[in-house]
Amino acid sequence: MDPDTVAKAFVEHYYNLFDMNRVGLCKHHITTVDCQPSGPAGGMLVFVSGNLQLSGEQHALKFSQVFLKSSILSSMTMWH
Repeated sequence: MDPDTVAKAFVEHYYNLFDMNRVGLCKHHITTVDCQPSGPAGGMLVFVSGNLQLSGEQHALKFSQVFLKSSILSSMTMWH
């Protein structure tokens, strides 16, 4: 599977879990998912940006977040 597909699948899964488990707290609206291979053993750096809508607030906040998938830990499906 190519890195872009893996990164987008992870981001969708992560933010859906976050949004569903924190009812009424906030809602993520993802606008950008960029990824880049990291290291010779298959690691991946994923950059996410978008808007964060807080419950009861009229205007959304901008946010960005970076994830590093370590190839060493990939067998345990861990993200940092």
